[in-house]
Order: sequence, then C-alpha cells, then structure tokens
Amino acid sequence: MGRITVDKEENAIIFSKDRWFPEELDISESLGFTFENGVLYASLLKTSRVSLFAFLQYCFPSFVKSSAFQEERKLIYSSLKESYSQKLSPYYGKINKLPFCTKLYRHQVDAICPMISNKHNLLAFEQGLGKSITTIAVTEILRNENKGFLTLVVCPAICKWNWYNELIKWGVDKNEISVYDSKEKNTIRSSNEYYLIINYDMLKKFLGELQLRNFNHIILDEAHNIKNCKSKRHKYIAKIVKSCKAKISFLTGTPIWNKPDDLFAYLKLSKQPLGANYRKYIDRYTQSYINQWGGVQVMKGKNLFELSVKISNFMIRKIKSDCTDLPDKVYTKYYFDFLDYTEEYSEKINKIVEEESEGFDGSIHTLNIIATKSKIKNIIELIENIVYNDKKVVVFTSYNEPREMLQNHFKEHAVSVYGGMSSDKRQENIDKFMKDDSCKIFIGNMQAAGVGINLQVASDVLFCNFPLTVSELQQAIDRLHRIGQKNTVNVYYTICRSSVDESIYDMILKKSEDISKAIDNGKETIEFENAYDKLVKDAIVKWKKSSDTG
Repeated sequence: MGRITVDKEENAIIFSKDRWFPEELDISESLGFTFENGVLYASLLKTSRVSLFAFLQYCFPSFVKSSAFQEERKLIYSSLKESYSQKLSPYYGKINKLPFCTKLYRHQVDAICPMISNKHNLLAFEQGLGKSITTIAVTEILRNENKGFLTLVVCPAICKWNWYNELIKWGVDKNEISVYDSKEKNTIRSSNEYYLIINYDMLKKFLGELQLRNFNHIILDEAHNIKNCKSKRHKYIAKIVKSCKAKISFLTGTPIWNKPDDLFAYLKLSKQPLGANYRKYIDRYTQSYINQWGGVQVMKGKNLFELSVKISNFMIRKIKSDCTDLPDKVYTKYYFDFLDYTEEYSEKINKIVEEESEGFDGSIHTLNIIATKSKIKNIIELIENIVYNDKKVVVFTSYNEPREMLQNHFKEHAVSVYGGMSSDKRQENIDKFMKDDSCKIFIGNMQAAGVGINLQVASDVLFCNFPLTVSELQQAIDRLHRIGQKNTVNVYYTICRSSVDESIYDMILKKSEDISKAIDNGKETIEFENAYDKLVKDAIVKWKKSSDTG
C-alpha cells in the first residue's frame, strides 16, 4: 500500500510508495504536492481537507476502506485533525475581527480559510449560499494585512450595483469603491480606491487603464461569462491577469459536472496543470466530436471522479443540502437603470403633472408598466443566469405586456398563467412546469398565479414589479416557500432606479425589516392614507431629480 506519515513540525503529510502510477503523479501535481526521490510531500497549509481525502480515496483506497488499516487510520486521522486545527486557528482569529463575522454561516467560514491560503480559487457555491459575502470576507482579511490592497470585481451588468450595495452593506466605506458605468453620470471614481467594479462588456473600453493597475485580487463573478477561451471577454481578462499577478477568485453556481469543458477556461487563467492543453483536457474528460465547422462539440463528461480529485484543492463546492444553518429565504435586490423606455416614461410623468389629476389610481399602473418593460432586458439576463445553473425559476409580474415579452423570448422553455385562461389550460401549464425538465421558467400574473398553486419544484422566484401590498408579495413567495420545500428559497427583487418601482419599494417594503414581520393575523402593519397619490408624487420627484442631474 505504501506509507503515510504526518510531520507536525513541517506541517506536511508525506506519502511513499514502491511504485507510483503516472495518473497518481498527475493528480499530485494538480493538487500542488512536491515529488522528490519517490516521495510526495503535501503542505497542510495549502492542502484542504477535502482534497487530501480525495487523494487518499484515489491513491490509497485500501487505507481508506479496509478494516486491516483501522488502527493506523485512526492514528493518522487524529494527527491530521490536530494539525488542521492548529493550522486554521489563526484564520478563525482573523475572521472574528471582521465587523460582520457574526453574519457568516458555517459553510462560508469553512471556505474563507482555503481561499486565503491558495492563490486561485473556484467558489462554486450553489445559488443563494453567499458567494459575495464569502469573497468580500477574504478580501477584507487580506486588505487588513496588506496596505493598499486593490481588488477588481468583474461581473455581469445586472450585478454591478448589487456588488456596490453589498460592499457597503458589509462595512466598506463607499468612498473606497469605484464603479465604471456606461453612463458617465453614474460612474464613481474614488480617490481612496480599494475596490473597482466593472462589468464584462466594458472591459474593452477600459482595458488599457486596467492593465496599468496593480490589482492584488481579481473577483470574476458569474465566471461562466468567460467559459469560452476564444471569446474577447476571456482574452481581456487574460491580459489583465498577466499584467498584475493577482489572486483570482472565480464565482459560479454552475454544476460543472454537467459542463466539464467550461472548467478549462478557469484552469487556463489560473495556470493550473490541467489548463495547459485544451485538446488533451477535452479528450480525457469529455465525450466529444468535431462538428461541421471544425469546432469541438461536447456531449457529456467522463472520468469525472479523477477530475474531481484533481480540482479538489481549487474548487470549493457547497450545495444547499450540505448547509443546515441556512435561513428559509434569502432576499437579493437588483437595481437597474432605465433602458429603452425613458422617453415614454418622461412623457407620462409630464402629462400627469400638467393635468394635476386628483386621482392617481390609473397613473400608478401606467408608470409601473413602463418601468417594468424597461427592466425586461436585464430580467432576461438574470433569468438566463439562473437557468444556466440548471435550475427552474418562477417569475411574477402584475401586467400582461411584460409577461408577453418574456414568453416571446423564452418560447417553449417557459409557460404562463394569467387572468382569463381556461382552468384546463392553466393546469396544463402548471403541470408542464412541474414535470417537464425542459420547461425551466414559469411566468405568472401576480393576481392569477400568486395564490392556490404549488410551485415548489423551483426554489428561485423573481419579481418584475412590486404589488401594492406586502401580503400579495408574500402570497406569491409562498407558492415556492411551503411545506415540502427542501431548499432555501432565493427571492430576487428587481428595482428600476428613480421610478415608481423604487417608490413602491421604499414605501411598502423598505420600511419593513422583514416581510414576514409586516403581516400580523392577516393584517399588514404598514398602513397609509392616499397611497396612490403619495406613490405617484414620490415617483415624480424622483424622476425630476434624476433628469436634472442627468
């Protein structure tokens, strides 16, 4: 079998065998082990428990499983437990100094330690498990230890302002954050910069400037955006990485085992041994063929256990079923700017002001429809990110026009339920979403589909607009969050800046710390007179202020 020894003084575990097979040495190289004179040395400071156990399973299966090694196994495991405890103790001390340390969950704390130890990491938490706060914690710890530590956050456009808000939420001074936006009026250039946030589509415009910056940490959110090594996005990122020798954190919830070819782009950027040769990687870990255009068409993966062992010290993966301390619901807000409907919205605002109408009931819905339509492009991108992670999503809107825009885009991959449908067609669409794996998206009118339906096959729910009562919102969420739901429910709010959308959020939701606290025996605790008038007047003020600053 060979010999396994724990060297506590050197903080290493030593493996020796009479004969090592080539694939075993390949695995050890991928894990960062040192090979000298027929002996492998693994530093416990740079080797996670997960990767060490994976290596033992692959290269020393008898030691792991056989009763003949039971006593030796106990001694080795006990010694490793003690060594890892000593190794991790300083990291826990650093985590405890973070102002938000009490907000971290166990799986997040466990991920922070290897993310600090290793130069490059793939944080593959399932959606809703807190990739952002985990990575912010890593950056803040490193920043506390390194004066002038500069972090670049690259993300999809829909996530850019969410990152800005998350950083501020967890204690970063807003004067330490720069944000590069397509609209100059929204761009923030900090003179005391520690974070720079930019979306993938703006890399080309600022590439020269970014290459001159000495970034210490590069965070690539929704990293599947650079999965194609031949894409411009990947090439821009590669040039930035080459110019600064930064730590790289790849963030994605994508189930890599369904798409093993996606992983190569991350390995190549990280200069991992597996990322050296695309053809060799594809031949070893996928079943593929050359299509009529000369490109590689991947059908499925193979040799995935071997691959999982080789990347176990690079990828940190957690799924919701692994995490017993999660809350029932996780809320995420996405703020968007007006896109294609600015003129229409402005005309409606001006008309309302000119008419000085005493009743605003109709006006609020007209404004809300326009604001919702303006968000559809961004909402489509957000839905596609969720579906790309091989998940189903429920989307709610109060209005037919935005619903039809979404249905027309996703076609057969989506079903709709809205007022006026026959009961047979309604049930047919619900059944299709619940039972058909190819149907990923349920688009429901909030009044017609927000009650009396079980949609717990999904654990992600997105709101295109806000209803005018908290209870209506809660009812819609409860289509997923109900008895039998085994996962934490991810709730996504989309908010159009300076619009009636933001006014509704501010008036109805923002004043309540938790939606569940806003309902008491069926009555909402948030009550106000002349709600429609107040919302429209507030929307007018917001829009005029935004137009003046623009």
